[in-house]
Amino acid sequence: MKHLVIVNPKSFAKESGMLSVIADIRTYFKNAANADYTIYISRYPRDAIGVVNDFIKSANEIVRVYSVGGDGILYDCLNGLVGLPNAELAVIPYGKTDDFVRAFGEGKNKIFRDIKKQATANAIPTDIISIGNRYALNFCSAGFAPAVELKYDEMNKTYPLLVFYKMKIHQI
Repeated sequence: MKHLVIVNPKSFAKESGMLSVIADIRTYFKNAANADYTIYISRYPRDAIGVVNDFIKSANEIVRVYSVGGDGILYDCLNGLVGLPNAELAVIPYGKTDDFVRAFGEGKNKIFRDIKKQATANAIPTDIISIGNRYALNFCSAGFAPAVELKYDEMNKTYPLLVFYKMKIHQI
């Protein structure tokens, strides 16, 4: 099995935090028997889709892709591997909200961040949502909800001293 680790640097408040996580991942794989791993740091949104797809297509064995960051990089990794028979997806949450991981219950980040468990666990099939030629794991947003998210980030950058509260919109 090959391991492809995709890291979103935007998911970390400081570069030192990202480098620490990468160091932990390298340490694990260097000590694991016959570990064939590659680490890629994503450069911009949707960058990882092609990287993941090309990497898996060039492999002649199972590739486990590790999404290190938030739901955005998870989306990219999923869309890079969907439909490929030799692909598996692992989630290592370091995003702002990590909505996919929260679906498993509060406080699960620590379990998902355990690289040894992620590397050695059996893959479990899951359903995915398709919208046209794009795919998602836990939810899709359109209209008002993503507009609020974009405006929230813009306002935080423009007025950093103000406190803005995010309201989660849940559908029943």
